[in-house]
Amino acid sequence: SYTVTSGACPSSVDTAFVTIDSVSAPAIAGNDLTICENATAISLNATFVNYGIAQWTSLTPGISIVNPAQNNTAISGVVLGSNQLVWTSTNGVCPANSDTVEIIVSSLPSTAIAGTNQNWCDTITQIQLQGNIPQVGSGVWIPVSGSGTISNPNSANTTVSGLQVGSAVFEWVISSGACTASRDSVSITINASPTLSNAGINQNYCISSNAILLNGNVPTIGTGIWSLLSGNATIDNVSQANSSIQVSDSGNYIFNWT
Repeated sequence: SYTVTSGACPSSVDTAFVTIDSVSAPAIAGNDLTICENATAISLNATFVNYGIAQWTSLTPGISIVNPAQNNTAISGVVLGSNQLVWTSTNGVCPANSDTVEIIVSSLPSTAIAGTNQNWCDTITQIQLQGNIPQVGSGVWIPVSGSGTISNPNSANTTVSGLQVGSAVFEWVISSGACTASRDSVSITINASPTLSNAGINQNYCISSNAILLNGNVPTIGTGIWSLLSGNATIDNVSQANSSIQVSDSGNYIFNWT
């Protein structure tokens, strides 16, 4: 207190109060976030301030902060791309401390379309994949099973070489930030070249013959089928290499073994 005296007169007394504030608590807004545009709940994650006052403010227009004084409050109204919010700590007359957190909102990726399944003969040296070009996000081909070397995994219509007989599966994956990737698969089937067909030597029969048999080779790869190219005859079993035939007239008959 401060006292002023003057002779026999009553003293004049006044009291002054001086408050010394602690420096403002550190403001830690938390780690930056990357989320997808279809996120249904977004919460901030600042470090709790145990003295003074702390609150959230938004640098991005349109964001609604449910409870600005709560360190882990929910928010809504974020926009695609960058969103910034500031966590500020103050205590009395001391300078404020603040920290900014950025929330990146990713667009949903384009729907992946890997193209139709393909069938080829083993004589082919390379094939071309037919994925769709993404409007949103980026795509990459991933081998799932089987053989084959992808020449450019990031190209929607890249080529694949080194395919072996059998089936190979490739997956076209389109990704965009934190959103769940879109995926689609395509199967490439490489068929072995068929056994060379051999219809047998030309034959001569008498019309009175009881049995006339064709004499094609039995394929080790693939299946065979007989067809009549010339004449009027009946093939008893078109898929049998040594099928019998029925003829009613003499003449020349030509059969093809495929």
